[in-house]
Amino acid sequence: MHGTHPDYFVLATTASDATHARLEIFGELDLTSRAQLRQALAHHLMRGRCFVSVDLSGLTFLDAAGIGALVEEHHRFLAAHGQLVFRNAPQRVLRVLGLVGVEQELFLLDGRHGFDVAN
Repeated sequence: MHGTHPDYFVLATTASDATHARLEIFGELDLTSRAQLRQALAHHLMRGRCFVSVDLSGLTFLDAAGIGALVEEHHRFLAAHGQLVFRNAPQRVLRVLGLVGVEQELFLLDGRHGFDVAN
């Protein structure tokens, strides 16, 4: 079942500098919201921010389309000689990523790690 707010998704850039950015996700990453994630990450890549950290602690739901978006963006950053790191994934999200076999492919870190951003 989805979270309490159907199709609720917020993506915020909390810090950035010339090469790094830090984002946070709140709500549901699914077929409806994956385009927002892709657009925001593309924006950072176009601005030369190849090292991006995304906090997933507010993620309440993740479907196959959302998982696909995480994997596709991970590969896009690698192709750009960058790195996309996902931090603070809730246990239920880690469980889903493990079930589909992508948790070893993505860069998943806890809250003690990530990129330092000047802002």
